Order: sequence, then C-alpha cells, then structure tokens
Amino acid sequence: LQEFLARGGRMLILLDPWKKIVTGQNQVEQLVPWLNREFGVVCGDNIVISPETKWNVELDMDASPFRENQVESEFMGAFNKTHRITRGFDQTMLLTAARTVAPADKIPEQVSVTPLLRTKPTFFGETDLATLSSTGKAVKTAEEQSGPLYMAVAVSRKWETAAGASPQTRDARVVVVGDSDFASNAQLRVAGNLNFVLNAMAWLSENEDLIAIRPTGKEDPPVILSKFNERTVVYVAVLGTVQSVIALGLAVYLWRRRYQ
Repeated sequence: LQEFLARGGRMLILLDPWKKIVTGQNQVEQLVPWLNREFGVVCGDNIVISPETKWNVELDMDASPFRENQVESEFMGAFNKTHRITRGFDQTMLLTAARTVAPADKIPEQVSVTPLLRTKPTFFGETDLATLSSTGKAVKTAEEQSGPLYMAVAVSRKWETAAGASPQTRDARVVVVGDSDFASNAQLRVAGNLNFVLNAMAWLSENEDLIAIRPTGKEDPPVILSKFNERTVVYVAVLGTVQSVIALGLAVYLWRRRYQ
C-alpha cells in the first residue's frame, strides 16, 4: 500500500469498529497506526453512540443542533461545505455502527487532511466495545469523546516518487470513512449514501466534473426512530389493534342491549 500510494495511488478505506483481539505476540494491528503515522488520520477505538438513536448515525444539513456561526464554520450541518465531495450536499446519509475518523493533532509534512462528515453534539464515542457487545448498553464516561465527532476525512499527500514510466509525480489521495455498512447494496438505496460514494470515487480518480448531488428519486428518506418511538409503534400496532376490536365489540353489545 505504501508503494502504491507513493506512485500517486488512490484509496477508499471503510473501517468498521472492532474489538481489539490479541492472537499472538507477533500479530499486531498495522493499518490504523500506519494511517496515523503516514497520513495524519486517527481512527478511534470506539463506536459512535447516541442516547436517542443508539448506533444509527443520521447525517443531514440541519445546522441548528450545532449552535455556531455558519458564516465562519466550514460545515453546514453534518457536511463539510468547502470540500468537493460534500460541497452543496443536501441529502440525508445513514451510517450504522460507525467509528470516529478525524485528523491527527500533528499532520505529517506534505499532507492535507480535511474532515468530511460529523455527528450531532448528542453523540459520544463509546470505547468499552466488549460491554456494549455483550449487554447492548453504553454509558458515557469522562474520558470518552463528546460530539460533534468526525466520521470521515479526505487526505492528499505529495510524493517525490515518479508515477509509472513518466518522470512526473502525482499526489496520493485517500478517503477514510468509519463505517462500511453505508456502502452496502441495502444502504445505497439511501440517496445521500449513494451520492457520497460516487462523489468520493470521482474525487479520488480526479474526475471531479462527475461530482454532483443526484436526484433522490421516488424512494422516501429513511425514518430514524428513538427507543421511545419504537416502543410506541409496537404498542399501537399490537395492543392497539386488540383494544380496538374489544372496544368495537363492547359498543355493538351495548347497542344491541339498548335497542333489542
């Protein structure tokens, strides 16, 4: 990978959260430290959680939750409004069980790192993945990151290595996203997910004329329910039907008693 990128290669990296598993003394994680060292990208050992939507991360252009001066901010809601991939983005994205991806405090020379996506302030980075996996519960601690949290970055790096037989050099480009589910066949039906993937591929391949916000089509946008809303839907759909039948039967019985 190092040699490929040094010749001006391009990469789209989708990194789901994972629990750290030690399988041997000589087997250590290499990709995440390499991204940090060579490209100034920090992939968190966490999973992004919200009390309202658990680990579903809905991203839209609503700026009201952030309470910031939008004239000076490089973001419009969840999307970076200056980068070619997300500039003018006006469609909802949906990530599931995602990790943070952010610029490092110290960026290597010849490297440019731009955050592309961020969560709303209500999210935090849960680091106790073992407990979350076994119990399904997460409680924020003082050490865990609070939102807004970065979810994706775009990286450019200048190299001195010639690209192929030509003596000319070419900048390497990398896009890193803290989730892979959003790019699956099922999730690409979400218009924002599809647009982000296509725009990222166009930017990586330098076909930036292809970057656009494509029409949503006839499908409705996803509906993200809180736990309270989910319980309400279940109660109305299951118990409400039974109670309606009982109430109707009782009304018919009383009507017959009165007029017969």
